Amino acid sequence: MRHRSGPSHRGRGFRQPQLRRIWSTVDDENVASARVLEKLGMQQEGLLRQDVNLRGQWRDSRILAILRHEWNLTPD
Repeated sequence: MRHRSGPSHRGRGFRQPQLRRIWSTVDDENVASARVLEKLGMQQEGLLRQDVNLRGQWRDSRILAILRHEWNLTPD
């Protein structure tokens, strides 16, 4: 699993008052990584077809996201 965020965004989550949602993409076939995001409370919002070309093969990506008000509902 690979995760990428800018240095100014790391460790902040929903502490920024203007932030309404956090989203991520994951390879459609990477079920384990998608499950990690779902355990964090993210929900699948869509599918980006032929989003990434990996070693000459076009791959689909899932979009998952969580909204500020949903974050408060996730267990610790």
